[in-house]
Amino acid sequence: MSEIISIQDIIAWCDKQVEEGKLLELCWEGGGDSGWVFFELDGESADGEEISALVDMMYTELDYGSWAGEFSANGRAEYNTVTKCFDGVDYYSEDDWDTMTLKEPIKMFIPKAFGFDSIEYQISGNFEDEFTVDVSFNIVNGFITPELRVLEEEMSEHIKSKMTDAFSKIDVNYFNEHKLIERLEMKTVNDSIVFQIELIDYSTYETSENDICIDLQEILETRKENE
Repeated sequence: MSEIISIQDIIAWCDKQVEEGKLLELCWEGGGDSGWVFFELDGESADGEEISALVDMMYTELDYGSWAGEFSANGRAEYNTVTKCFDGVDYYSEDDWDTMTLKEPIKMFIPKAFGFDSIEYQISGNFEDEFTVDVSFNIVNGFITPELRVLEEEMSEHIKSKMTDAFSKIDVNYFNEHKLIERLEMKTVNDSIVFQIELIDYSTYETSENDICIDLQEILETRKENE
């Protein structure tokens, strides 16, 4: 933290802003190797000597270092002129993975006469925003026919529809699944090859709420005691 400005000066500056009817907030967000603390004055980004010192204090209080790791964090702390504190909550979330065993496997029947060697599918994206399903046929010697291209689209739409129903009542963050199934691994029923998905991995958020406080009065008193 800057040594040029004193805690008394910071408190006086904060109190003056509140007297003028302004809202003071220290804010933060980040995770996954990047993150930052910033200051808002009446909802607008602001900077200055006092603000830089307060931002440094919040970096120290949060103690996320370089923000490295599979997590996300965000929050706000508002200044209270009575207590001389910036009080708020840090919402901390970590990724966790689980696997759903579908009650009814996703099945599609592919005409046996269609030539292909394997089927590859990719499921990705956030569930609530919009996730995507991409299915593609692979052929070692040959080319993908128009009929297979149409079937790729139909299978992608069918899988997405079934997944939307299956995951509608589960707390899902996102999908990131990429698999390839060889034709020889698939069952044959009459004149059809059966493409089937029984298990789907998905990410969830485990979230905790942690109180955050920058107590300027306490910092002031501690420094006086140490002088």
